[in-house]
Amino acid sequence: MIATHTTLFAVLRRSLLGGTGALMLAITATAQDPGSVYREHVWKPSGPLKWERVTGTDATDPGALAFLPNPVHQISIIDLTDAVACEVVIEKLTSHSGTRKPRMRVNGNAWISIPEPDPNVIPGTRGSGLPTTEYLQMTYPAIPVPLAQLVSGTNTFEFNCEGNGGSAIGVTWPQWLHYGVNFRIYYKSTKAGAPSGSILSPRDGDIVGDDPIFDVQTAPASGTSITRVDLLGDYDDFDWAGDGTESGWRASYRYGNLEHNMATLFNAPWKPRWQNTWIPTQNSHFRVVARIVASNGLMVVTEPVRLGMLRNKTVHRYRSTNISRTWMTRASISRGNDIHVTGDLSKAIEARFTVATWNATALDEVRLNNLNLMGAFGRGYDMSHDTFGVPLARINPGYNRFTTHAATLEHGCEVQWPGFELFVRYDIPETPAVFIPYGTSCVGTNGTPELSNQGFPKLTQSYFAKLSNGTANAPVILLNGFSKDTWASFPLPFDWAPIGAPGCKLATSIDFTLGLATDASGMTSQQFTVPNRPEFLGGSLFAQFAIFDPSANSLGITLSDAGRWLFGQ
Repeated sequence: MIATHTTLFAVLRRSLLGGTGALMLAITATAQDPGSVYREHVWKPSGPLKWERVTGTDATDPGALAFLPNPVHQISIIDLTDAVACEVVIEKLTSHSGTRKPRMRVNGNAWISIPEPDPNVIPGTRGSGLPTTEYLQMTYPAIPVPLAQLVSGTNTFEFNCEGNGGSAIGVTWPQWLHYGVNFRIYYKSTKAGAPSGSILSPRDGDIVGDDPIFDVQTAPASGTSITRVDLLGDYDDFDWAGDGTESGWRASYRYGNLEHNMATLFNAPWKPRWQNTWIPTQNSHFRVVARIVASNGLMVVTEPVRLGMLRNKTVHRYRSTNISRTWMTRASISRGNDIHVTGDLSKAIEARFTVATWNATALDEVRLNNLNLMGAFGRGYDMSHDTFGVPLARINPGYNRFTTHAATLEHGCEVQWPGFELFVRYDIPETPAVFIPYGTSCVGTNGTPELSNQGFPKLTQSYFAKLSNGTANAPVILLNGFSKDTWASFPLPFDWAPIGAPGCKLATSIDFTLGLATDASGMTSQQFTVPNRPEFLGGSLFAQFAIFDPSANSLGITLSDAGRWLFGQ
């Protein structure tokens, strides 16, 4: 191993200090947090209903008074040893639009607010005006609860809301529903009995294709076994969480069970397949973690891998706009949302919509562009996420509108945010232009150096590789390569600890280098222009900054994290 390290160091010095190699670019000078350990304690409704209502104590509608007072429930929490935090995940349905100030309390302590929608998100630019509380939602808010309010053993919890200051039916009959309550207790990372593990492949910075298989390494604590592995991703897809955000782990819950995540396995080998046929083309990198569950109920979230995606078909997600407020369909009053289709439909091969509803069995029609598309679906007096195919001939280039129709005078169908979203697959290979950060940095005298990107690696366009937190006014070498797996017969990443730089890992091959210098704040950047050459599509360039920092370690060099630029259009 000494000879190997010496040889690598010699190759490294030659690459840093001499030779530029062949340039493939025109160069212009100049995850539920990863690492969490927790246990879930789930309460769900009993009896004939699949849910429980919460009624505002200031309700005035005679029909509401029969449901007061709201019940107080019990839940057993078995272990607070080494606990560091608690959050309560509530499976919350808006139910009566215009209801205000939902809240909960634990063991008779002070009420804790459950956040109302952020008007910058709901309605944001996609709705049809304020107030935010008139948009129906099935959401899963996570509410922090002070550990001091909990006891080991039996705990109580209850909910409330109010109509004061509300609108629509929420003024006289404030109400929301919940399907389950999950007390999630977080522990120290050293919690006895906790499992551990990691995602072995794909690796950080990789590109995945159609229906990739993930290899998850698991390690149960002594006396336990692994009972479940879930894959969770932070990527562009339908808003399963119903909260209007375009980031965060894509999933929903039902009675405490995780749904609509990437994949779940209950038996080894822990190699889940992500069926990504209908996942939208990813125009930025995305993160994936594994949640590993042990037989003692403890679970851990792995460190994320950051990935790009390149498949044989392109999928467009057409987001809804002009979404109706108080989307309750009954008494022949229709509601709907718009969809604007921008792709070349002559190359489309199939399409489908996804929607979240409550009591969609009450519908008479779903119409697309004012023509019947289908009838009732979903669950009666219950929440449902559904996906159905759409004939391509029914889709217009440009403007489209989904609407719901029902003549019933009983309880109608409630359509939850974000309404109907349309997904279209095209017989066109994906060519996204994506920057993917990967790898880790090692600490220098000015903090932890960080590589970042500005711009898009598209044909004919420019982007910048940027460094921050480098040594002030110091020489810098931008290491550029065409592989993140091997360099000069050495596997990557390569640990520089044996050559005097502990914590530093080379994460790119060194096929050409560029000399730069930091400014007084430790920053620098390098501009790249991608040539207008079709053969570049789907190709990648990798880069990492080497910063001269004599005080940082005996080698006198630190490394930033690395980046991958996937060329697209």
